[in-house]
Amino acid sequence: MDNKKDLFVSGIHGLDQITGGGFLRGRLYLIEGVPGSGKTILGNQLAFANAKQGESSLFITLLSESHGKMLDHIRDFNFFDESLLNEKVFYLSGYTVLSENGIGGFKNFLTQGIRSSNIKLVVIDGFKIVSSFSKDDLEYSTFLHDLNTLASALNCIFIILNPVNSSKPQPEDVLTDGLIELKRTDVGMRNVREIHVHKMRGLEHYEGRHELTICKEGMRIFPRIELIVGKLKPFHPNLTEVKKSFGIKFLDEMLKGGLVSGSVTSLFGPPGAGKTLIGLKFLHEGLLAGENSLYFGFYETRDQMLSKANGVGIDFAPFIKSGQLQFEWYPPTEQLIDELYEKLVNIINDKKISRVFIDGVEGFKFSAVFSDRLPRFVTSLTIKLRSLGVTAIFSEEARMPSLEKDYHLGEYSAAFENIIYLRYMETSFHVKRLINIYKVRSSSYDISIHEFHIQDQGIIVEENSYKLEVTP
Repeated sequence: MDNKKDLFVSGIHGLDQITGGGFLRGRLYLIEGVPGSGKTILGNQLAFANAKQGESSLFITLLSESHGKMLDHIRDFNFFDESLLNEKVFYLSGYTVLSENGIGGFKNFLTQGIRSSNIKLVVIDGFKIVSSFSKDDLEYSTFLHDLNTLASALNCIFIILNPVNSSKPQPEDVLTDGLIELKRTDVGMRNVREIHVHKMRGLEHYEGRHELTICKEGMRIFPRIELIVGKLKPFHPNLTEVKKSFGIKFLDEMLKGGLVSGSVTSLFGPPGAGKTLIGLKFLHEGLLAGENSLYFGFYETRDQMLSKANGVGIDFAPFIKSGQLQFEWYPPTEQLIDELYEKLVNIINDKKISRVFIDGVEGFKFSAVFSDRLPRFVTSLTIKLRSLGVTAIFSEEARMPSLEKDYHLGEYSAAFENIIYLRYMETSFHVKRLINIYKVRSSSYDISIHEFHIQDQGIIVEENSYKLEVTP
């Protein structure tokens, strides 16, 4: 079989990616899940996707909601197209045939329906009821085998929808070519939808669970980025290494001209130390040099951020108006971190972004359903940013107080090539802000500690008389 020729690519957001390309025609697939997990929505979405590609789809219900009720529900989704009903998408009830004529009659009913309209995709909702009309497991398994044979003979995709099975393997788990499980998981007070592709014969599917949403578009799936970035080159192949300056005199001198292009940096320090303002200054310097820049934050709105920038003499308004600067704000409430990743990458690609400031790496942590993913997620995100060739800065929060005696590295420090450390120092009369370069890969740098000030006219780093240079 020519897989490319016989592959149905659904176009459903993220689904084809995690299944290894889509669904092979002539195969039998099982989609199972608890009530309310989205099985019927996904089945309908697949039926309409197939119809929009010019092929006919058949949706058969067995002891489930009426067609009228189902159609009223799916009409609210963007994938629904009234003009395809009874032209390319057909709905039939198979329960009466099954109850009156048994499994054999139901098989004939399927065969006739497929051949009469040249059906290329069949969805059977409530398939588990078929086992109730079987004399034993052998007859049920034989029927599943016959469906597989029918699918192959007619080059048609069969998708059966079932409630989630017990932990004991069921015949349909073994005799289908693909098994996709939809889940609803309670994490604290939060409910999260997930999809797990257990098997897809003939296709290289993504392992493990992936988060999804059900929205106006229908089902949208967000593959875990840890799986995506594993196949990427760690650095952009065509990137010319240059230094990207902050426009802060002695900070740039400490960095021997600035950050190496395509690198990823952590601005690490306690609240109020100046991380955000230094990050904004980095973006502003890029804008003045003609580079497209992106602010991607979690805690402060665009208006708050513009006001903060104005307070140190940075005017972003003309750059926002021209489209050279993009401001994105996502409050860290119940976001999906893989969706945030996708939005970030799409903006970088669409707007040809050169500099990125991600304000508050902890925003990903607070958005995450499973916080143990965070180190792998952040590492994967930095790999992706390098592969895109952007120069990125993350602000990373240190615990309070962060004095010289209480120094510790950030939770994600290993993921960054460069670490700029901000902290406080108590004196007899006041608290000073200090800055030093903790780590820079591939470049020499000055590790001496400098005092810096945040003033109306900008950020000023003082020149120290004692310097110690480190050369890699």
